[in-house]
Amino acid sequence: MSKKRILKEFQTIQASKPHGIEVSMPSDNICIWEAKFAAPEQSLYKGANLKTQVVLPEEYPLSPPTIRFLTPVYHVNIDQSSGQVCLGFVSADKWNPTNGIEDVLRAVFSLLITPQVETAQDQQILGIFQDSKRIYERRARDSARKFR
Repeated sequence: MSKKRILKEFQTIQASKPHGIEVSMPSDNICIWEAKFAAPEQSLYKGANLKTQVVLPEEYPLSPPTIRFLTPVYHVNIDQSSGQVCLGFVSADKWNPTNGIEDVLRAVFSLLITPQVETAQDQQILGIFQDSKRIYERRARDSARKFR
């Protein structure tokens, strides 16, 4: 693990606040971050304040971080029981060490606007997304309404 890189990434994100995302380290463990952001206006979740947890593995940046929503979010790419986010480029086989946490957070922000059906985490929700978009959209909006 590169503590220097982790701390530099943390400071950069804190200073730049991409998309209004705020990061913090809730403990002394520099490998566990929390990121809070307002859901994008163009998304089904607009107005919601969302909280995620980013966990950096011991091998970071050679291995990808994991990210999960602490705020329940109804979404094709989010596991409903764990909150784990499935992003194509954050998988072990596609991760590139030149990517950073800011890239991951920006991708999560974008994912809320445009789901990646090819990397769906929840097949049942994917079926609803593909077969009955109105139901999917209503459930997504309802999940966000609680966190405005």
